[in-house]
Amino acid sequence: MKNFFSDISFNFINNSVIIDNNKENPLLLLEEHNSYYQLLKEKLKSIKIIPFSKKFELVTKLKEGYNFKYPFDLKVNSKEKEIYIADRENQAIKILDLNSLEIKDIIPIPAKINPRGLFVDRKWPNIIYVSCGDSGESTNIFKINKFTKEVIFKYDCGNDKRFITPSGMIVDDLTNRIYLCEEFNDHVRVISSENGEELFTFGHDHLSSPCGIDFTIDGDIIVSNFNGGKLFVFTKEGGLIKEIGVDLNSGLGVKVDPTNGDIYLCESWGDKITVFDRNGEFLKSFVGSVELEDQRLNKPYGIDLTHDGRLVISEKEGCCVTIYK
Repeated sequence: MKNFFSDISFNFINNSVIIDNNKENPLLLLEEHNSYYQLLKEKLKSIKIIPFSKKFELVTKLKEGYNFKYPFDLKVNSKEKEIYIADRENQAIKILDLNSLEIKDIIPIPAKINPRGLFVDRKWPNIIYVSCGDSGESTNIFKINKFTKEVIFKYDCGNDKRFITPSGMIVDDLTNRIYLCEEFNDHVRVISSENGEELFTFGHDHLSSPCGIDFTIDGDIIVSNFNGGKLFVFTKEGGLIKEIGVDLNSGLGVKVDPTNGDIYLCESWGDKITVFDRNGEFLKSFVGSVELEDQRLNKPYGIDLTHDGRLVISEKEGCCVTIYK
């Protein structure tokens, strides 16, 4: 099937969509082939994004009634108004309503293996990518239709032990590439999002247990290290641009604010969130309340931002999701 989005430009800074009107309108073509068209058309409308205040005012901590068991990665889809959590020990993806914060759906992971990293497709809001498996287990990337819960494709590289402990990932819509952190292989693997073809790896000389990954505001790639105490920024082809931070404590999830380029890092064993500006200069660290147990951070892992200026964090050891404004 023709790539109907080849003539559409996505602006990720303001989530707007630009269609080249000099070409055959791909959305009209899509309407003829996909009943999902009408819903998609509505979801592609621009959403105004408010930057996070960095005040870290607690909104809520989601724990009782959610039955999270060591949640790992977390992603927000503001267009769909949903939060996605890789619920590790429950071997499922839990989907929460962004407004009510109620559980909307649960997607079981095929083959009952542990989910680790998540990415929500920007072109198709019904598509979720999930990396699964630990060292010594079968390891896969699943591309899943969230409505039908069907696997669109599975990329399995576990048998030859090359593909070890997959973690955070992002998908570049412009090049149809998956960038996957392989924690125990100390590199980022680049894979085709269309057919799972391996393209290349990078970061071997710099990364030590990479876990978190995101696009910078300049369109480059930022990667967190669980070991090594630094963040690294690379080009999309894997060339090192710069290092950020010194003695960071077990970096896991990393998120870049698309409005201003600020960088938010989960320092897991430090039980804190560290913030840098777009140039990598330190701004602040947040550790939660030491006095109030229910307001402490307990091994933060996944992190993302909502369109209305909230910061959403999954706490692995706390078995909860925490939201700040």
